[in-house]
Amino acid sequence: MSLTVETTYRPEYNPETKQYEDVNPIPMYKKGFRFICLCNHAIFTKSSDFTSHFKNKTHRLFVKEYDRNTKDLTDANDRIKELQIRLERKHHEVKRLERLLREKEHHETLLELD
Repeated sequence: MSLTVETTYRPEYNPETKQYEDVNPIPMYKKGFRFICLCNHAIFTKSSDFTSHFKNKTHRLFVKEYDRNTKDLTDANDRIKELQIRLERKHHEVKRLERLLREKEHHETLLELD
């Protein structure tokens, strides 16, 4: 059984046109993908669904104004997720070091008793 992670769809920036463009993130005939589009919070699991959605007027306006309306918020949310992951790793490292310190203190106590 494979785990499907929901990913927020983001249009890609084209430096030549200086605009955001749609790129279908789901390969044809592949399973295990789940994307949510922020234009109307639609969820897609198939490439054909995304292709149809891209033609939607609401979505086209969303992409056209993506830089102004959504990019900063999406980037900030991604940064928050990244920092939460780093913080969790630091918590694990602190716990590991605390355990090592306790073991060392216990070992030193046993040596003093000898």
